[in-house]
Amino acid sequence: MPSLKNNTPMLSKVFYFCMYFVNLCTSRIKADICSEVAFNWCRIKGKGNKLTVRRANMKDCTFRIAGQNNQFSCQSLFKKSHIHIEGDNNKVIIEQGGELRHIDLWIRGCGNEIRIGNDVIFNGGRIVCVGTNNWVEIGDGCMFADRIEIWASDTHPIYKDGQLINQSRPITIGRNVWLGTNVSILKGSRLHDGCVIGMGSVVSGEIPARTICVGNPARVIKENVTWDKSTIPV
Repeated sequence: MPSLKNNTPMLSKVFYFCMYFVNLCTSRIKADICSEVAFNWCRIKGKGNKLTVRRANMKDCTFRIAGQNNQFSCQSLFKKSHIHIEGDNNKVIIEQGGELRHIDLWIRGCGNEIRIGNDVIFNGGRIVCVGTNNWVEIGDGCMFADRIEIWASDTHPIYKDGQLINQSRPITIGRNVWLGTNVSILKGSRLHDGCVIGMGSVVSGEIPARTICVGNPARVIKENVTWDKSTIPV
């Protein structure tokens, strides 16, 4: 019967092979979870801040986070964009299936949230959410062109007789909303499902569902419309 001593080299090889295989699998799992953030630029100060990436494609993004218990979660393509969070208990949530490029996301304050739904296309612009328990919500299936400005706050105070008169207010954008190039959405606005906002328009207030709105301020020019993401047939 062979002695255990004679089998030691073989046992060592088997042991190291098993460890190599386990480490390889673990590395791949870690890469799937972490590398999408790790290969982008991050500066995070404070405790309890969390970046979560699942089934996402991230490239050339920067994260600047200062505060406590802030969260960033992404399940979409997210490229050449910048995330700035200052304060506590804020959230940025990007659901799955979207394509977002060249976006600046700004949050300052406490308890604020930027939420972007499923299958959203966003080709460039800025979202600003400042205050306390303020929010910007974008529904599923929206399509935004470039140079989009979405501001749920004026960011600087205006006073009259010692009273603040320009409080921050949330913005809600429904499902399947289409924003043309250079559209601005101001604080307190609510855009209902299926509306279309024409190029260069400024929205301040409520936009009815399934309408086309243009101008500054945006006004309804057509009702009962539908649209899709395909290109116009030629």
